[in-house]
Amino acid sequence: MAISIVDLGKNIVATKRTLTATTDNALNVRCKMTVKDSSSTVVYEAINEPDLGTSNEFTFEINTFLFRQFYNTQFPLSTNAINERFDLKVMKFIFQGVAADGTIGAAEFIATTSIDSLIKNFTFTHNITQRFNKINSFDVTDYYCDDNGNTTKKFLTSAPTSSDIWINDKNYLSVLKWSTTIGAEKQCFVIEEYNYSDALYMLTKTPFEDRLDFADRIPFHNTMEINITSAATKYALCYVEDITGTIKRSEIKRYNVVNNCGYIKLEWINEFGKVDYFYFKGEQIKNLQTISKTYEKATPVNPTANDYGTRVYDNEMGENWTLYTDTISQSTVEFLSNMFLAKKVSLDIEGNRFPAVLNTNKLNYYKDINGIYQISINITFSNNVLGIN
Repeated sequence: MAISIVDLGKNIVATKRTLTATTDNALNVRCKMTVKDSSSTVVYEAINEPDLGTSNEFTFEINTFLFRQFYNTQFPLSTNAINERFDLKVMKFIFQGVAADGTIGAAEFIATTSIDSLIKNFTFTHNITQRFNKINSFDVTDYYCDDNGNTTKKFLTSAPTSSDIWINDKNYLSVLKWSTTIGAEKQCFVIEEYNYSDALYMLTKTPFEDRLDFADRIPFHNTMEINITSAATKYALCYVEDITGTIKRSEIKRYNVVNNCGYIKLEWINEFGKVDYFYFKGEQIKNLQTISKTYEKATPVNPTANDYGTRVYDNEMGENWTLYTDTISQSTVEFLSNMFLAKKVSLDIEGNRFPAVLNTNKLNYYKDINGIYQISINITFSNNVLGIN
């Protein structure tokens, strides 16, 4: 007796995904699915009746509860640290037949967490979403920078191929998947820095870590830091390549070094659960707003001008900013619109991160007759400042 499984849907949380269990045991009138995390803690259980028109097929929708297993603390309220992100969940699915009298049989299908069975047993999902017009064509393998990777494989960002970067400003690029073997790296992250003569003068290679020492540390989701520290750098090229340095395993991203001329850097959680950023170089409108509590001071018998009137006994101050881009392309407008998928943003001010809230549910953009775009966003800082009592 056995249960077989058919997996339908994409292994990203934004889409509907089902597991259909088919049993060849006629005594099984229902089917139980138990889901455990990598520490063997039960996170979900369900017992389903047969699908309509069948007696031995039982369908479970899994992304609804897998979505609730993810959370992102990228922009905490009380610290500037970048906390751990939970981008991938490895789950063990156990299926058991249930007889008419309620007796639950032995496990007939167990999906393990080994690398080989991980793919075929459908036990993982990614914290990734997409816009409605892109989700049907989305293919997670387009982001696999592994042994089969090439220059068409993508980083976990929809940023334009060429972006600006400040000196000593930490930014990040993330890879969804790479290849590894125990004790030996197979891919590395490369940063090429070019001077103002367009000559390569600095090369940094960082091998991707070996993650096969533990069953649940599989080669998914790796974030690399990009920090240009030399004023001699005009631009940098970043990509993934084979550890031998002979084959590129990803697209090439270019970072043009620019001066910080009072620009505002906004960061947000993108559609892949990673950090994207943009320098707003246009007009900045900054408003100070206060929330005050007042009382009316009691009037004495013989009042003077200073003995009566309204007094403030509690005051808070907050800030609201409207930021404008400079002229940008249509592809950059598309890129910036992805901040609305999570609406988790922060401003980087002098190296410190300040969480903020987007005050609008839509993106306003302007287009002139030449096809030049400009957008504006309105934000409020998450933390108010207490006034003096």
